[in-house]
Amino acid sequence: MNEARFPYKTCINVAGIPVALILRHEETAKYFNAFSSGDPGAETAAVSEDEWQAWLQAGGTDNSYGEFTCATGVVSDALLRHRRCIIHAAAFRFQDRAWLIAGPPGVGKTTQVRNLQAILPGEFPVICGDRPALELTEDGVFVHPSPWNGKEGMRGADGAFLAGFIILERGEENLFSKLSPQEAISPLFSSLICTAETEETIHELASFADSFLRKIPVYKLTSFSIPGSTELLYRELFSRR
Repeated sequence: MNEARFPYKTCINVAGIPVALILRHEETAKYFNAFSSGDPGAETAAVSEDEWQAWLQAGGTDNSYGEFTCATGVVSDALLRHRRCIIHAAAFRFQDRAWLIAGPPGVGKTTQVRNLQAILPGEFPVICGDRPALELTEDGVFVHPSPWNGKEGMRGADGAFLAGFIILERGEENLFSKLSPQEAISPLFSSLICTAETEETIHELASFADSFLRKIPVYKLTSFSIPGSTELLYRELFSRR
């Protein structure tokens, strides 16, 4: 992007990485206020013209909120160079560990979290309601909050090391199972966010996914009825911990 044509800039820190974002809309910066940084940035990121046009053609809005949403991919690209990545999932804590629930839009990720909170009030605080940032470390995968909290704005809990990744789908009965790495790779890849604009980014994403699956158990929750599927999830993962 030509910085002279798009002169607005905001500096943010996501998962410990300072990023300078070049913006089309001056108002976009307000969505990053909670993550603003005085550091000029280890990385510079901007939504390319091709990405922006693809966003608009897919029905995205041509305004500051649209740019904020579209910027997820370029920020995640920058994080991938530091063994970090943004994932499309709801992140919450149980006791001292983080959990992720991922699935297509509208499948009920937020509903599952809220139902868990109803089962044990105060025990499932949300780290990030929509697109948390993940960090690969020697000790595991750490889940960080991010600016992208979803339309419900669910956030607030501190980050934590990840205990498990739950894939949510709809089906004709309530089922719970543990997935093998081979079964988990496709839904994990579809949840990790990047622009896939360069071969280097794709290789970095593949390496990130491989490391993730070596460290983190992956489960599948098939939901036919709610709250029945939430009760099944609670029994299988949380009632005995």
